[in-house]
Amino acid sequence: MKWFMLIIGILALIATIGMYYLGTSDPSHLDELLAFWWYPLPLAAIGFTAFFRMNSKKS
Repeated sequence: MKWFMLIIGILALIATIGMYYLGTSDPSHLDELLAFWWYPLPLAAIGFTAFFRMNSKKS
């Protein structure tokens, strides 16, 4: 389960970076991505927090 949370956190971080990059590179019809690029960040934070908490409990 802890590796699943790490994968969720990494994918959400990649989605955030991708949305920001696509929103700034072509502002004609993808400007909505720039407005909502931060939406996956809470999911990434939850995933990383759960991974590190599960990792510290095993130690």
